[in-house]
Amino acid sequence: MRTVTDRNTRRYRTLDFLAIISAAMLVGLMTIFLTVMRWDVAKVCALTGGEVFLVGFFLWTAIVNLPIYKAVAKWKLAEATPADVRTQIRRFHTSNLGRLTAALATTVLFFVATF
Repeated sequence: MRTVTDRNTRRYRTLDFLAIISAAMLVGLMTIFLTVMRWDVAKVCALTGGEVFLVGFFLWTAIVNLPIYKAVAKWKLAEATPADVRTQIRRFHTSNLGRLTAALATTVLFFVATF
């Protein structure tokens, strides 16, 4: 029988794989943009949007959110309420504001690139 830790380890491996594949797809998309578009405002906005998304979403998740996920994974289901639940929720909401800001900035930059 597998333990909860084994299942969590497998989930994190899967999430790492999906994050790397998603980042590789974004880099591929940005390469297509660079080869198709000419050097003007649209190309700069598209390239900047891709960089903002890569740094602000993927790296932010790896640096800030993964420690939160790992701390929550250590909680025991038998306990009523962990002592640091409010702290983790506050950290999670704050870190998601950073990811949301990066996603919105990327959306605006991609819309500017299409016009």
